[in-house]
Amino acid sequence: MILQVFKLVKIDFLRHIVNPILSEYSELWRGRVEGAKNLIQVLNEVRQLLYRAENVYNFGIYGGDLKGLSEYLLSKDFDITISVLKSAKATEVAEKILEETIEKYSEHAAVVEACKRRLSELRSRETHLQLTEDDWIRTVETIRREVENAVPKAHIAIDKDAISIKTDFLELLITKTEEGLKLDARISISKKYKSLSELVEYLGKFIKAFH
Repeated sequence: MILQVFKLVKIDFLRHIVNPILSEYSELWRGRVEGAKNLIQVLNEVRQLLYRAENVYNFGIYGGDLKGLSEYLLSKDFDITISVLKSAKATEVAEKILEETIEKYSEHAAVVEACKRRLSELRSRETHLQLTEDDWIRTVETIRREVENAVPKAHIAIDKDAISIKTDFLELLITKTEEGLKLDARISISKKYKSLSELVEYLGKFIKAFH
């Protein structure tokens, strides 16, 4: 008599659900969507946020606990992840991740409930484009953190409806609108070139960086 042993394969939230979906959207957007470079950068930022969360909430496949995953999905940290995607008008990525998580973790009631609650919130917000106060607070927290990490000496001013960021050569103004967020930028750079070819090369790199 032959005994057949079936090994239970655990589902890893990041590696079996999140990473394949982020890779799918990266390929979908690459070269096909205007501003794809920025969208792919957003996906990379989301990936980093989720990897940090795995360590904080301990929901990894090795020694982790799914209780941590359900707690994370209902946390302010996941709010920030959604805000990052929302700023790029890419909340469909969050919805796809949540839908896939419901399917893969169908036997884990707490995880399923957390996903359904988040999906309900996301789909409700789609009919109300204006940022809520909580959205704005999370946006401010995210932008301030990223700017301080990138340019520690930047001057950041925050009020009810706008964020002003100033460096030696750059001024940014981020404001709330009915459709989400608006960015206005002013750049002041003074450089000298000995030849036209050097100037043209710099212009090409400069324009490409902000495309």
